[in-house]
Amino acid sequence: MEKSKAQCLQICKMTNQINLFEEQKVIPQSNGLWFLYVLLCENDFYYVGITLYPERRLKQHFNREGANFTKRNKPKKIIEIECLNSKNRKDCYKKETLKTKEYRIKFGKDKVVGGKLLSLDLRK
Repeated sequence: MEKSKAQCLQICKMTNQINLFEEQKVIPQSNGLWFLYVLLCENDFYYVGITLYPERRLKQHFNREGANFTKRNKPKKIIEIECLNSKNRKDCYKKETLKTKEYRIKFGKDKVVGGKLLSLDLRK
């Protein structure tokens, strides 16, 4: 378990300072721990997600192979990535929804999707 925590700290330090894919950095595996991430996408939209495999999932988003939202709104950069130090998906999903609410307060509800708040009417 200690090794997993060290890897989580390493990934958080790496991604707070750089865009993973521009710098060709590799993210370590999570060893069963969930990660929460926030992406800034085209048109100043934000996408909040959770994953067990951050490197693979972020590459999917940046290659437009991830969620439907990031297929339509290409990610520009990683804003946040955080190891949640939990193997409980349900608890992490709640944290994803809370982070989404936090970003909606900051940037507006029409600019942020994630967790239970995935419905965003882009036709407005």
